[in-house]
Order: sequence, then C-alpha cells, then structure tokens
Amino acid sequence: MTEKVTLALEPGHPLPKEIFPSPEALGQWTAEALARRLDRGETDVRLPCWAALGDFSPAVGALAVLRAVMDIVYERPALRTLTLLCAAPQELAVFRFQWNMWFAAAKPPHDHDSL
Repeated sequence: MTEKVTLALEPGHPLPKEIFPSPEALGQWTAEALARRLDRGETDVRLPCWAALGDFSPAVGALAVLRAVMDIVYERPALRTLTLLCAAPQELAVFRFQWNMWFAAAKPPHDHDSL
C-alpha cells in the first residue's frame, strides 16, 4: 500500500489559518480532507499537507500526518494514488525523512555509509 503514496514539492498552496493543539489533531484534519476527497469519488488524490501548524516540531507534525493518512490509505482500497504536496523544500525534507524512517519499503543510503 505504501507504493500508492508519493511526496512532492508544489509551491503556491496558501498556508491554512488553523493552529492545532497537537500533532494528532493536525494529522486528523489532514486525514479528514483525504476522506472527503475519497467520498466524492476521487481515486487519484493530490493533497496539500503541512507539518508545522501548531506548537510542536515539524518532524512530529509530519509523522502524525503520515500516520493519519496511511490509516486512510489502508482502509480505503479504492484510492489508487495519493500525492502529498509540500509548499516548501524544508517541509518536503521533513516529510521525506519521516516517510523514509517509518513507511518506505526500501531505505535510501545514508551519508555515513562511507565512514
């Protein structure tokens, strides 16, 4: 199922005005947006996402978002592809790090491998 998910850089998405009390609330908000799109019959979804919309680290926010959307991916087999869109390179880096740590089928090489 993880092969359905892609992370991409797509600047231009306006920053939401919401501030979330916890990373889990941010994840739930993002998962609800995905579920609404699926309820409308979309099967190839491009969804803006953010990691830092509260008083918590972007790494924790990104992990909460990924966990919440992956629950939907596993629950809704009609979804063919999900592209999570990050508006800034720094945010994409945070999401990619969390994805590679927890969800990627194959781990990319690390710089320290040459030590």
